[in-house]
Amino acid sequence: MLVASRRIFVNFKSRNAGQACVSPTRFFVQESIYQRFADSFAEKAAQLKVGDGLDPKMQIGPLANSRRIDMMEALVAYAFTRSSNNAHRPANDVEAGNLSINHFVASVAETPFGGVKDSGYGREGGTEGLSCYTVAKNVSHKMLSPQLSCAHNVTSPASGAP
Repeated sequence: MLVASRRIFVNFKSRNAGQACVSPTRFFVQESIYQRFADSFAEKAAQLKVGDGLDPKMQIGPLANSRRIDMMEALVAYAFTRSSNNAHRPANDVEAGNLSINHFVASVAETPFGGVKDSGYGREGGTEGLSCYTVAKNVSHKMLSPQLSCAHNVTSPASGAP
């Protein structure tokens, strides 16, 4: 899987010069396969055609600016494992707005999408995405007995009638 998927990892990382909001910014790799992963990833990345982003023959263009590199935060995280026992670790330990395990689909319309910290506040999509369009309001209303409600009639200043 590792060697076969290196093209997918490199393509996904380099999409839109690596500046797509869901592009992976770092890879955490199990120590026992780290060197194979790093070597195969570097080999495939070295094959990318880098140049003018407007040239259709190029696969990756320039970064927008150095500030972009400094702003890398966890909007989306990806984890790949063959062990369902290990899948809970990134779910509990990785701080990101979205986590995809064994695939690169960060979100669908029915699920919330958004980051943490500098990567974004709030959510779009899913029912959670509606919360920014609503105002939470608590109304506490206790019904009064008929005897009490009559004792509190208010006279309207305009008509003088209760």
